Amino acid sequence: MKNKLLINLFFGILVMTGSAIAASIDFYPLNDGYYTDWWSWGWNEPFGIGSCSHVTCVDDFPVLNTFNVVESNVDMAKETFTFRTTDPTVILGNINYVMVSYYVKEFSPLYTCMAPMLRLYNSTGGTDYFASPWCSLTSSFMIANQIWATNPATGQPWLPSELDPAYFEAGMRAEDFGRTTLAGANVSTVWLTVDYDFP
Repeated sequence: MKNKLLINLFFGILVMTGSAIAASIDFYPLNDGYYTDWWSWGWNEPFGIGSCSHVTCVDDFPVLNTFNVVESNVDMAKETFTFRTTDPTVILGNINYVMVSYYVKEFSPLYTCMAPMLRLYNSTGGTDYFASPWCSLTSSFMIANQIWATNPATGQPWLPSELDPAYFEAGMRAEDFGRTTLAGANVSTVWLTVDYDFP
């Protein structure tokens, strides 16, 4: 399992809020989440096509590695992942927003639509939340970002504990949009950025 962590502390460009410093930290997938509906393809894995697990297909760094992917052209197919978000610098800071990023392209010219999603858990179970679908994916990989400024379950600013792998998953859903734009995408990397005030 490749558990990768990349920390970006932008001390060259400091944004002060009172005595706090704005900073961000990136987390890559830790494990498969509740949904594994998409197909996984490990083009450069040692055992050939189809050998990578879902999470190891999308935890690549650098982002530009497109050999391992998950993909789907099935309407409403979902794929989620957990993230290692227990870094103490995040837990000590106030979270401004979380952003889920994807290195993504169309499945094919007719299948170009997916929606970013979260799956959040509480004591009663898990609930799915969806952003507006992206239906202009092209044949070239691009970085696409979805910002979740507040926790959609509460409508309040994120708490560090709400990003714990036991309570937080992020991913995507293939989604038809109208009669001419069909569900479909190819994703090679997913990562989570937490923007916070470093105390």
